[in-house]
Amino acid sequence: MPAVTRPPFWIGNASPAAIERTVRYGDGWFPSLITSEEVAKGAKQLSGRTVAIGATGRLGTDDTRTEIAMSISQAYGMPIERATTIPITGCRERVAERLAAYEAAGAQHMVFGISGGDWLKQCELLADAIP
Repeated sequence: MPAVTRPPFWIGNASPAAIERTVRYGDGWFPSLITSEEVAKGAKQLSGRTVAIGATGRLGTDDTRTEIAMSISQAYGMPIERATTIPITGCRERVAERLAAYEAAGAQHMVFGISGGDWLKQCELLADAIP
C-alpha cells in the first residue's frame, strides 16, 4: 500500500513534555489557557514551528475576570492566583495590549472562546481591538 501524506500534527498542552513532543513530531504547538510569558518560553524551543493558543475572556469589562478565573480554576484544578492571569478582559486598549503580548511572545494564531455575554457584541469588540 502506498504511503499517504499525513495532515499537519498540532500538539496541545503547555507542559514541557508537550513542547518536547512538538519539537520531535509536531508541525505546530497549541496550548490553551496560558500566559504570554509561558508562550514565549515554549516558543523559544520550537525551532520556528507555528504557535496557536487557546484563550478566553469577555471584552468591555474587567469585572468578569474573577468569575472567569474561578471557572477555569474549578474546571482545570488550576490555582486561582494563576487562573486570574488567564482571561482577556477589559476595554479595547487593554485587550489590544494582551493580544500584542501574545503576538510578541510568538503566537501566530489565537482561538478565542467568548465567556458569557452577547456573542455578537463580543465579536465586534474583539475585532475593534485588533489593529
